[in-house]
Amino acid sequence: MSTTHSKNECYAKNPHLRPPWQNNKRKNQASAHLSTAQALITRNQLDINSQELIVDCGATHHMINSPRYFTSFTQTPEINISTGDSATTLISVGTGTIVILCGNQVPTLENSLLIPRLDCNLVSLLALSHRKMVIH
Repeated sequence: MSTTHSKNECYAKNPHLRPPWQNNKRKNQASAHLSTAQALITRNQLDINSQELIVDCGATHHMINSPRYFTSFTQTPEINISTGDSATTLISVGTGTIVILCGNQVPTLENSLLIPRLDCNLVSLLALSHRKMVIH
């Protein structure tokens, strides 16, 4: 998997690094993006936990760090995941489905990768667009 930037260069994780011209451009869109980036993951669609998700335009797959969020899961042979930090390689140990609550929408994120050492959960904007999902 390839990314467009390193963790240290990520504006979502380091908003103070964002150029001022981008801050002005995004002011009117800020509230919409905030509600999209914060969602609830359901565990087996019964028990709801608050967990932050980051919508990542550089991620090719949805990447989740805990098996408890999966409604279905299949263990797979380990897959190396490249990150923006070339010194770090993460390992995916399986794939499955998670269900999130986002406003009044309940999208199902299929083919999500389980990566136990991942610092935060990532939702792939690319994967969402392939399913013709729209983010407001």
